[in-house]
Amino acid sequence: MAANANDNVLSPTYNPALLARASALSSDISFLLGVSDDDASWKTHPAHQTLSPPPAFHAYISRLTHLVEEEPRRLLAHSYIRYMGDLSGGQITRRNIRKAYGLVDEQGTTFYEFGVMGGEGKSNQSTANMGELKRIKEWFRGGIDAGVGDDVEMKGGAYRPLSWS
Repeated sequence: MAANANDNVLSPTYNPALLARASALSSDISFLLGVSDDDASWKTHPAHQTLSPPPAFHAYISRLTHLVEEEPRRLLAHSYIRYMGDLSGGQITRRNIRKAYGLVDEQGTTFYEFGVMGGEGKSNQSTANMGELKRIKEWFRGGIDAGVGDDVEMKGGAYRPLSWS
């Protein structure tokens, strides 16, 4: 999204301070593998070194790269699914992971934690509660509406099946 942050369709939902997930995911992987969180040292862990992503993974990454370079506005639909999933069902997944692995705090599940929007008026609250998650989802939906506006073709394009070729 950063590569297209100034696109008038994508910019209303661009908020890396709120939505960035990569560092949290890296931290979770480090914790779960029991390695230092410094410089993503998990990438040298034997469990990571022996992974062989399936062809579908490579096709997915290739498709996202294509969208970034050639059809960035179609990333809006991708980001909607990605973030709404993390903000909604991801909260259930977070609780299930914590329960299954006996995790007592956020370590191992920080990917599913979101900060407070703007932080205004929130004393000592750095992680969004359910009310704040709802507020983030409303903001995101509003950003989509602002970015797409009345463009019927764009609205239809967000739901058109993607070609993976």
